[in-house]
Amino acid sequence: MNRIFQKRLSNHLVEMTKYLKYVFNDFFVIALMFFVGGLGYAYSGFLKQLSGNLWWERPVAIVVLLIGLQLGGLATLVKSADKVFMAPKEYQFHSYFSGAFIYSLVMGMIIDLITWFVLMPFLSISIGWGISQLIGLLLVILLLKTGWMAYQVVKLYFQLNHHMVMAFVTELVLPLIILVLALYFNVWAAALLALLITASLLYAASLIKNELLNWNYTIDHEDARMNRIYHFYSLFTEVPELSGRIHRRKYLDPVFKLLKRDQGHLYSNLYLRSLLRDSGPGSLYFRLVIIALILVLIIPNQIIGALMTVIFVYLVGFQLIPFYEHFDSNVFTHIYPVNQKRQLQNFRAIVQLLLLFECFVLLIAMLIARITIPIILITMVVWLIEGYVLTVPYLNKKAKQIRN
Repeated sequence: MNRIFQKRLSNHLVEMTKYLKYVFNDFFVIALMFFVGGLGYAYSGFLKQLSGNLWWERPVAIVVLLIGLQLGGLATLVKSADKVFMAPKEYQFHSYFSGAFIYSLVMGMIIDLITWFVLMPFLSISIGWGISQLIGLLLVILLLKTGWMAYQVVKLYFQLNHHMVMAFVTELVLPLIILVLALYFNVWAAALLALLITASLLYAASLIKNELLNWNYTIDHEDARMNRIYHFYSLFTEVPELSGRIHRRKYLDPVFKLLKRDQGHLYSNLYLRSLLRDSGPGSLYFRLVIIALILVLIIPNQIIGALMTVIFVYLVGFQLIPFYEHFDSNVFTHIYPVNQKRQLQNFRAIVQLLLLFECFVLLIAMLIARITIPIILITMVVWLIEGYVLTVPYLNKKAKQIRN
């Protein structure tokens, strides 16, 4: 079973590498350099203003560490068909999950190491910690991550996902108590307590060899994890494996009632309703707008903040264009008395409307951030150029490729 996991892991890494080449393109690397540089500049300025021993500094560090502990879940790589074809080997899955546990733990520890490294100067200045306390804290969070990952394996068998109290205590309350002990009292006492709890969870994970696997939860857990990864990759390229869900969104009914219902706006209705109700592209659009809004408000450098808005207008437009062929697989749309030219016009109008809304939100954010008027005017001109290029020549080219 361990060889099966290793083979699946190899295929998984190949698939992730295929998408990563689209993520780390030249444009994104340049944007990432600006983004990291802006955050680093803001963080260094923030550290210079710290006076130390303020009431809010330890709670902030605890919250950041708790968030880091919750990142990097268990990657089982279990498939839906395993419920049928691998059922005869169910009692051998313990060795399969051993490989999954080790791989997931290594990836999770990398996230915790990055979190710890970023917090080091903050803890040194605010609390006055030296290298020994920082190393002790690193030991604490690595032990907590190990115990948390072991608990994720146990949940696959004992259906503890339905026991909300147990999950709340193990995944949040115990780590919170240990981190409070580490930052307010003694870090090495917290490390000892974390060691005892982690050893208990590892022992519990070793006792599941003869237990029945909760297939439904295991498959749903892995599908949800992969969907989160695919949602990230969908920011940069089309992801066929990504599946979305349709939500009723009754609160949007007044908006839909304002839409024209004549033949000339048939596809406008379809596209807008689908974008607002689909948890895939619709939620992606709003997440990108919110992220851009936050970045503009927190980045102190005005030029970098303006560049972030330009990048996110491009990202949103680039992600909306593939939605043009969303209804091509629906046979009923091919009998509509609407030609492809009108469909393209409707889609262009919807994309321009969504980009206009995004630009309006970003404009408000830039005014709140007190970015100077000349920079705002130049940025707005760039927005207009981006919007035209994305919705006219680029969209025409993509539509022509789709129809051919």
